[in-house]
Amino acid sequence: NQQQLSAVPPYSTGNAQYGFSVGRNAFNFDPCRRKVVTLSFRVKLNELGSEKWSELELWVDGKSVISVSGLTLCDSD
Repeated sequence: NQQQLSAVPPYSTGNAQYGFSVGRNAFNFDPCRRKVVTLSFRVKLNELGSEKWSELELWVDGKSVISVSGLTLCDSD
């Protein structure tokens, strides 16, 4: 997972204590706009025994801003 998460643009970094920060600066919120922002998040889990089929994707106002695939999120009961 480390390789896939580290490759998410524009900037991603891992921290041994806090985990990953993925897709930094892929989007931002402007509080001066006073506009409702729609966030959607999709998580696709791999089946047990299947490796690297999980996916994560984040949309902001209908635009995909972060997408990562090839993850293993489930590996046991």
